[in-house]
Amino acid sequence: KMGMILADVRDLGVGLVMIGGENSFGAGGYEGTPVEEALPVTMDIKQKKINPKGALVLVLHTCEFPDGNYWAKEISKKAIETVNSQDDVGVLLYGNREEWLFELRPADNKKLLYSKIDQASPGDMPSFAPTMQLAYVALSKSDAMVRHVIIISDGDPSPPDPKLVKDIAAAGITVSTVAINPHSPRDVDVMKYLAYETGGRYYFADNPEVLPRIFVKEAKVVKRSLIFNKKFQP
Repeated sequence: KMGMILADVRDLGVGLVMIGGENSFGAGGYEGTPVEEALPVTMDIKQKKINPKGALVLVLHTCEFPDGNYWAKEISKKAIETVNSQDDVGVLLYGNREEWLFELRPADNKKLLYSKIDQASPGDMPSFAPTMQLAYVALSKSDAMVRHVIIISDGDPSPPDPKLVKDIAAAGITVSTVAINPHSPRDVDVMKYLAYETGGRYYFADNPEVLPRIFVKEAKVVKRSLIFNKKFQP
């Protein structure tokens, strides 16, 4: 559909107006799309005086279904593809222990980040607490205007201490959770708790093919850093 809009504007002279808001321009995820090509503006903010950014941390728990870790890698790359080059991204997982695949860093070299993800092998995380603590410490130190965490899991790791969850919410860090192949209602409850207590969203994915769409939607949360709600002099 976006390709058709571009063709109509470029080849047929059709007029196109985009009005600003949280679902348009860079905040709406139009950077790098045919709609950006059709418009006389770019979606990335170039001015040195205005350099807003968001910060996104992905927490990957091994996905216990066929090709689970393949999907974990694909959705991670899709999320990173969505953020702007000045946004910070980091990936946490369980290897021999809870650890960073790569710590928060600007997404200006996405090919390098993709290669690191391709080499990853997320394991069966015993507890949410260590990875959420690592994410909390890193994001608390970040100067990003919007700080967001996405966790994909079956929900069976032990839940974190409620104080940590409250600290995350108090710091203005939101957590969205994506449950896939949960083993019990308790697992679902844990995932819902982490999301709702921090102002994030909970998703239940009954088909891995919906995962990229969910992660693109959630990665767009950091693009809210592009929105300035204040008076200005044109």
